[in-house]
Amino acid sequence: MPPPPPFILFSLIIALFFSLTLVLSSCGNESTDGKDAGDKNAKETEIETAGRLTITGMSDYIGFKIYANYYSSEPYLYACEKAVFSDNKSGHYDKDVTGDSVTLKVYKVNGAASDYRGNDQDITFDVRRGSDSLGKVTVNFTNGVGSGVFVPN
Repeated sequence: MPPPPPFILFSLIIALFFSLTLVLSSCGNESTDGKDAGDKNAKETEIETAGRLTITGMSDYIGFKIYANYYSSEPYLYACEKAVFSDNKSGHYDKDVTGDSVTLKVYKVNGAASDYRGNDQDITFDVRRGSDSLGKVTVNFTNGVGSGVFVPN
């Protein structure tokens, strides 16, 4: 059997190159809010916060990347691994669940993420994986720190 013509080999190599470029360029952005938090060329600055939320009862979700939010009116509360700011854009990174409990940083959001040190009571967060709701956790905060037991949907 004769080898394929050179233009077919060249076309296959070009197609393979563009396929790999597309796959590799989509890796690295862990922001689920549609904002560009994972741009490897941008200098990211983590937004500092005293806020912490520890959720227990997560052992069935090991390996999931999660975040949690509470919306009532602005400012609302957002919990994730970290919130970042880079090149006039903000975003967040989801937290990997590695055991029965997971601790997220809590931010107050009123247009942009900022430090949370509140004493809010009976706050029910929606625990999410991407756009999917996994369940709820109700929390009482003291100086921005709180914990609760996860209740799956």
